Amino acid sequence: MREKASGYDSVIVGGDLAKGGTERFIGEFLSAAAPGPGKVLFVHGNWDPPDAVVPDGAVALHGRTQTLGEYLVGGLGGSGHTPFNAPFEMDDGEARAVLAKMGRVDILVSHSPPLKTRCDRASSGHIGSLPVREYVERERPSIVLSGHVHEGRSVDHLGGCTIVNPGALLAGNYAELHLDGIVSVELKTDGGRGWG
Repeated sequence: MREKASGYDSVIVGGDLAKGGTERFIGEFLSAAAPGPGKVLFVHGNWDPPDAVVPDGAVALHGRTQTLGEYLVGGLGGSGHTPFNAPFEMDDGEARAVLAKMGRVDILVSHSPPLKTRCDRASSGHIGSLPVREYVERERPSIVLSGHVHEGRSVDHLGGCTIVNPGALLAGNYAELHLDGIVSVELKTDGGRGWG
């Protein structure tokens, strides 16, 4: 994995590393994903314990901001309540409070995609976050990077914001983001080779 990650300036991880794994796996994965010191940005997914330790060199973004070149990046981990009672779920009021405290960012890394986009469409319907959608409509970030809905792999737009759900990394899915004055994104897959 380190060889694959070394081709990038930074790696952004949208969570759900612990489901079927362990907290130890989170640390091992994030350490291996680092293309260099301080180059991994991470939000805990709903299946990741919110107090899981993030290794040195990785930045836990939930409720925090970090600069990435000329861009301000912020994060919202976890998800709304699900039928599965996962370790990191919160109600809409809590999510709104985290987003409000963080303020406007250029890039939002949210485990849950905005509600009613192609990126939040599951077999049961749209399962994204209303607070994230409200944030996008109000604050107008350039990009939202999400996960959570594995079958919602897509790129969509909400106003002038690009919404990205790369799908499950376990299946070899990821997105490549270029931030060189003009923001562009490309969904990629390698069949699980190089990241495992």
